[in-house]
Amino acid sequence: MLSHAIPVIAIQGNIVKIDGVRALQFIKVLDTYEEVDDGTSEVPGVYDEQYWQEWAPWTLDFARLLQTPISPMLPEASLRLQKRHIGVAVHNRNYFYLNRRVAPKTLLTFRIVAPLLEEATRLLDEAGIPFVHRSKQIRMTIGCESIETHREMFGQLTESVRKTLQELR
Repeated sequence: MLSHAIPVIAIQGNIVKIDGVRALQFIKVLDTYEEVDDGTSEVPGVYDEQYWQEWAPWTLDFARLLQTPISPMLPEASLRLQKRHIGVAVHNRNYFYLNRRVAPKTLLTFRIVAPLLEEATRLLDEAGIPFVHRSKQIRMTIGCESIETHREMFGQLTESVRKTLQELR
């Protein structure tokens, strides 16, 4: 299978008679070339609450619900609605990333430095929330019920994320 970044064009030729003379007729039957998206072009669109309400309402609900346990540590946090993720940001710096998954789940991602990793993984293990740790990130696919059930734990995780981002400055 070829990449769509490689132009593949198929042309069909036919011999037709026009006024008793044979002529060639060419017809393009396949053109699979597509411009490669290098991520630098802006895709026009409005990515607001209405967009998220239609595309992934459970992820928007999750983002709103997550603001409750994190607000004591990050009172100035706001939601940054993008095309493929929602960021929970303070002064345009994302502390948490929320990505759509199959309803009613959301992928929650945050950065954590090594000194705080052990505490964060202990909190998640005690809560029984499965997660993946890669490099300086923790990822988990969870639903709104996890925030409601483990509100205090998410508040503690927020403190670790806040310390991580202060350390990475």
